[in-house]
Amino acid sequence: PDTTDLDSYRQRAAGCITKTLTRDGAYPCMESDVPPTDEEVGLAIARVRDGFAFVGLTEEWNLSICLWHAMAEKAPYVEEFQTYRPVVVGKRPSSASEPSDGEEEPENGSTSEYYDRADEAVYRAVEEVFWSN
Repeated sequence: PDTTDLDSYRQRAAGCITKTLTRDGAYPCMESDVPPTDEEVGLAIARVRDGFAFVGLTEEWNLSICLWHAMAEKAPYVEEFQTYRPVVVGKRPSSASEPSDGEEEPENGSTSEYYDRADEAVYRAVEEVFWSN
């Protein structure tokens, strides 16, 4: 399949985190353009909640570093607080266009708006785990 344009790539990569947490293969994100099922989303959420000793958030980098070290009972190094991959704090690209109640999700392939239903659900679970720790 063609992934050279944004719409094709977006459709193929939809649910990438969910696919990675639930599917076999070397490259579960790009091996199939079949979106994750509701069952896969549920399994990915369960794995996030029960299968990881630690989850961090890039938009909470410093706090994630502190949490990691607190859980490991080790002191952090000052170098760990340098952001090598900075993120813009605020809405994530896929959540910026989250459909409101009664609104249809944008079609896959739409260049103007996009909402990744599967990965947003998994991300919300990651946030819950992170903030509960």
